[in-house]
Amino acid sequence: MLPLPAVQDIQTYLSDNAWQQARMWRGASVWSHADGYEVLLPPRDDLADTDLRVRECLSHHPPSPLTEEEVLRRAGGLGH
Repeated sequence: MLPLPAVQDIQTYLSDNAWQQARMWRGASVWSHADGYEVLLPPRDDLADTDLRVRECLSHHPPSPLTEEEVLRRAGGLGH
């Protein structure tokens, strides 16, 4: 099993794939997609609920859930 991607990797992935940072909520960023999806991304990797929020982000991506490997690959964290 791969480690969870870093918050920065997910931000890069979202930004590169038609997601917009819509607003901030309690320090976390809310990203929205034109298809109506939203995900809450914590501001840093070292917070108590970061793993939970990252897993939620990975499982709610349209049109199907992302894998950790796909996020890392697309963000440049894994070789092709």
